[in-house]
Amino acid sequence: QETKYNLNGVELKQVKIRSGLITLELSSSIQEIVDLTYLMPDATKAGIPFSFTESIPAGTQTLQATITRSYDLSGYTIDMRGVNLNDYNTMVAQFTANISTSAIDSVVINQGDKFDMKYTFTDIETEFAIGYFGSYSISNSYTEPIDIFKNIPSGYLNIDSIRMDMKIENGFGIDAQLRIDTLKSINTTTGGSAALTHSLIGNAINLTRALNFASPGYPFTYSEYNITVNTNNSNINALVETLPDQFQYALVMDINPFGNNSYGNDFLYYASDVKISVDLNVPARFEANGLTIADTVDFDLGKDPGTEHETTVVGGFFYLYADNGFPFDARLQIYLYDENFAIIDSLMVPPNNTITAAPVDLSHKVITKFQSRLDIPVDDEKMILLEQAKKALVKTVFTSKPNNQIMTIYSDYQINLKLIGDITYRAKVN
Repeated sequence: QETKYNLNGVELKQVKIRSGLITLELSSSIQEIVDLTYLMPDATKAGIPFSFTESIPAGTQTLQATITRSYDLSGYTIDMRGVNLNDYNTMVAQFTANISTSAIDSVVINQGDKFDMKYTFTDIETEFAIGYFGSYSISNSYTEPIDIFKNIPSGYLNIDSIRMDMKIENGFGIDAQLRIDTLKSINTTTGGSAALTHSLIGNAINLTRALNFASPGYPFTYSEYNITVNTNNSNINALVETLPDQFQYALVMDINPFGNNSYGNDFLYYASDVKISVDLNVPARFEANGLTIADTVDFDLGKDPGTEHETTVVGGFFYLYADNGFPFDARLQIYLYDENFAIIDSLMVPPNNTITAAPVDLSHKVITKFQSRLDIPVDDEKMILLEQAKKALVKTVFTSKPNNQIMTIYSDYQINLKLIGDITYRAKVN
């Protein structure tokens, strides 16, 4: 018999099963054992058709005997073109049901006796399929985290040149149209965001089908579509200058927008997908105004805060020596955390917390590092808090010098910090 399935516009000619089961429920009211032989001649694995033989116990006039069996279809390739090889979504099965040769006596089959066979496919995953996959649309939106600016929670950047190279790869043997309705940068710390304006936004991109021959690591070859977004054809600067930690996309993909152009030769593999990759090129040339860089570091004076505070600080200072090799003034603050990441104190005392920018030549390149010293007064109370600290959050706020000037940042630019204590203690002598 032939069984044709309605797959909502999909017309399959061949499917290779990666994994999955066929489960059969076999019932008989015949009052003798029945032997069933089942064969799917067009479902083959290593050239051998799928088949099985089962025996169903004898039923009664009032009760059918039933057994349930499952069979693994992994690795089977199924030709779904029917007996005459001119159809689709069609499976062919042959089966015979015989009174078992072990029957004790002849059996009378009465009116109303029946033999039932029900089967279901379970957890089917497709390794490969070919046919016509229909014409429809898929909408999706998603958010992609980025960590380029993970240590820069706030501030203003004025960058003079940015390029974003977007590559769209189609791993399906299907023609498609992709429309990007939204591409937005989001800074979840500040709440800032900016939406990209570019010709690709809201306009359909025709994606040609993948090629059905192997490439390194894949049984197929991706088709590619490349887009360059830069400061000349978009507002990409606005997106990057929000210092985003997320990119948000909203997409619509039309499958086979022009109908069955392949004449039933669409294909897909288990590994098929559509990939969108973004390569963001941010040159190290910018103006900074209130640009904040933050990082958390370990901080431990080596004293157990649970022990008695045996000495008393009469007074003194920590001296923070900063050798600044960047053409930016920097305001520094250090917050002390306990083991639960609760702020217990801060070290710097504004406005005496500014590190002076390094001097530059006529081409605005740093000539030499500039050393600043920041004095941090310490008393007995602050010393106790310092002993309790386990972490320190270091925040640095940069501003370009000279102002309103795009600066080039070179790989050898550095800031070196050294903290020195000059503390007077009062010791108790017994």
